[in-house]
Amino acid sequence: MIATVELTDLHLSVCIGEHSAAEILPEIQVLDLVLTVNQDLVCTETDTMSDVFDYDPVLDFIYKSITGKRYETQECLISLLVRYCAQFEEVIQIDISIKKESKREANGKLGVRLVLNEEDVKKFRNFSN
Repeated sequence: MIATVELTDLHLSVCIGEHSAAEILPEIQVLDLVLTVNQDLVCTETDTMSDVFDYDPVLDFIYKSITGKRYETQECLISLLVRYCAQFEEVIQIDISIKKESKREANGKLGVRLVLNEEDVKKFRNFSN
């Protein structure tokens, strides 16, 4: 059995780009974050928060990481989020992506994705935020 906690299609207003701060405006970046956790944290017989994975601290960290901040790359932002999520012992695997709408002639989404298996997550646990 695989159990996941999913924070998907989160529309974040964040400045990302290598333009001057005056030129770049916040734009919507769409974040998808899937955390594989111990199955007992999802398939539970109780209705108690202490028996599940509480994703509120993750959401708080995401919003704290973008409020009033500017990033040159999407890669920097998702790496920061991965390092944070890896600190939770309950997290076994991480699948994260961030995308934005193309503003050019070609319609579509532009973005980056990281998929970490259990061994990768353990390596990130050694990093501090």
